Amino acid sequence: MSGRKTLAVRWHGINDLRLDEITVPPLTENMVLVKNVITGICGTDKHTVIDGVFVDDSKKSLNYPAILGHESAGKIMAIGENVKTDLVGQKIEVGDNVIFFELYSCGECKYCRQEKWNVCRDYKGAALKPGTMVGYYPYKNTQLIKYEGLSYEQAAMVEPCACALHSTRLADPKVGDTVVIIGTGCIGLLRLQIVKSLGVSKIIVVEPNIKRSQLAKEFGADIVINPTIDDVESIVIRESYENYGADVVFEDAGLTETQELALKLAKPHGVVMLSGISPEPAKIDVFKYLQLKELTVLGAIGTGDLPDRRNDYLVCIDLIKSGKVKVSPLITNVYEIQDYRNAFLEANDGQNVIKVMIKSN
Repeated sequence: MSGRKTLAVRWHGINDLRLDEITVPPLTENMVLVKNVITGICGTDKHTVIDGVFVDDSKKSLNYPAILGHESAGKIMAIGENVKTDLVGQKIEVGDNVIFFELYSCGECKYCRQEKWNVCRDYKGAALKPGTMVGYYPYKNTQLIKYEGLSYEQAAMVEPCACALHSTRLADPKVGDTVVIIGTGCIGLLRLQIVKSLGVSKIIVVEPNIKRSQLAKEFGADIVINPTIDDVESIVIRESYENYGADVVFEDAGLTETQELALKLAKPHGVVMLSGISPEPAKIDVFKYLQLKELTVLGAIGTGDLPDRRNDYLVCIDLIKSGKVKVSPLITNVYEIQDYRNAFLEANDGQNVIKVMIKSN
């Protein structure tokens, strides 16, 4: 396969996205050649194209043009002679289906040795490594996780599901808790289903979009609040145990105003997870909201492992296979790679779209 021509969606700079014909790089002894079947367009892909924002706010090691995409599923076409297993130690063979693991880490630092790849000292964001909006490409075996029993579209949703699961695990909502989720884009709707499976007492969703609000109700939200017409704070206080506020608040909208709202809605000694990626620095009254209520405020990026727990990807594969997390209702449209421009245009429609995908040839 190496040496053949293939199509790739590549970022050449701000607002400069092109479909290029490239030569598939040679397969080395430590790499795996993958046919990328389908890739979801992530918010980081959109931000990269429009304004050059990276997950880690860095442009180190950036080589234009960069192949975008990381929410992907494909098939192994060839394996380097030194490769035996995937990231989590599963034996892999030609013909196996694999999910792309988005974290391009060094594999050697303290955090990589602890399988906390998302905080690797040499972590590279979505545009700093070869992505998956390309027909064929060789990747490190540590960028792949084998799976069975899912369609390619379902498998491509494992990566965003794993991001939602990772931050949910860190916040650790428990049976009996009142949980608030602010924002129901792809991550928020996946998180809602994950939290529902944990048996919490009440899930309150804050979302102005009617279509997403309806999905939130279908996925098990107990209360859906429209912040454009409702008094969010008073409703959360009224609906929470003994009227103290939420035990856990997830901020998935990625806006400075919703970050502050998350702190308002949490009870004293509550937990706030800031998961949404905001383009602007947070504006928070630390004394009023953090110190006076002694809140635990957490952040999360990407996915990985936690001590003594299975890899997030493996858990999400099981959640989707079991039907506990439904991903098909979140897929708005699937485009052929030649129609990449319309795919990105539709993905930018925050009102009517949740997840747009691109199929490679």
